[in-house]
Amino acid sequence: MNTVTTISNMNNGTASNRVEYYYICGVPSRMLEQINIYFVLMCFVKPAMSILGITANIISLQILRLSGLHKPSNILLFSLVIADTLCLGRSINYGAILFWFGPDDVMCGFRYSEGINYFLLYSMIGMQYFHLWGEMSNTMFPVLITFERLVAVFKPLTFSRIINRRRTIVLVVCAYLIWLPWTLFLPSLYEVGFSPMSQNVTYMRPALSKWFFSNILILNMYDTNVNQTFSNTLPLIFVTFGNIVLGIKVSVALKKRRSLTSSQKMSWSPRTTRTLMLTCFIFVISTATGTIMTQMDNSLIEDVASYYVRREVRILLLQINSSSSLFIYIASNRRFFDIFCSMFGIALKLIKPPEDGI
Repeated sequence: MNTVTTISNMNNGTASNRVEYYYICGVPSRMLEQINIYFVLMCFVKPAMSILGITANIISLQILRLSGLHKPSNILLFSLVIADTLCLGRSINYGAILFWFGPDDVMCGFRYSEGINYFLLYSMIGMQYFHLWGEMSNTMFPVLITFERLVAVFKPLTFSRIINRRRTIVLVVCAYLIWLPWTLFLPSLYEVGFSPMSQNVTYMRPALSKWFFSNILILNMYDTNVNQTFSNTLPLIFVTFGNIVLGIKVSVALKKRRSLTSSQKMSWSPRTTRTLMLTCFIFVISTATGTIMTQMDNSLIEDVASYYVRREVRILLLQINSSSSLFIYIASNRRFFDIFCSMFGIALKLIKPPEDGI
């Protein structure tokens, strides 16, 4: 990848204005430092963070299971953690790492035996498929969480009739299935491009098909007007304004609670609401920041290495969102914290009994 091409201008028989070019997938770049940063982010930082995030998410799933999956809020959090884990698989995609930083010094691709090439190619596409499915489904769960809390806080007396376990499971299944056709369709846009290099070595890489280029305008319109709108823009708007309304309502309710007698209880759980709102807050911050960076990238024309570095930073933001569940649970929810301590043999008594409510 880092093959150097030197270009010099000749003035009176002497070289001047010497420029050294390096390559990323055949695209020249003059910024070796940015290329090295990109290499470190993709090959070390992101995989390490994904492994830590997946480990934390497995612990989160166990905490939610021990807490009980009869509550709609726990079902939604459980489903969100599964989608988060699918998203984190993107950065431990060994096929993609070898694709970008394999034995070819200039072009991206696989340059091994034909059998190994096919294995790496299809495993790379498969892991990207699961990541994309998780990423697009992931944005649906903060929407469902926000809706669930709005009903719990504003309609506590009728909450159990509107939001119950069966309806929650149906919504979760729909959130996963709604993006399944698109993610199943995407692999069909690629075809295998390969050429023999020697008797035992074949160069192979995925390439966009002729059908893709003949329908590129339609596909771009669908991606911009449908995918981006329903998997990014609308969820971000709904979750942002929904949690602003929730924050105002909860603040007012907690102030009134101080005047209640000790025998009176809240009809909804501030502890659960705090956990769910913090989950949505992390989603809004990471998604909004990534969206702004994407829009900025669309208006910039600069060295390709800088673009790749910023892309990796955007992915890191998504990884932070996908790895944050465990830390949110133990920081904001006393019951989850006690379950976490009991899982690892940490003796800790409840400071106060669990709060009632929905």
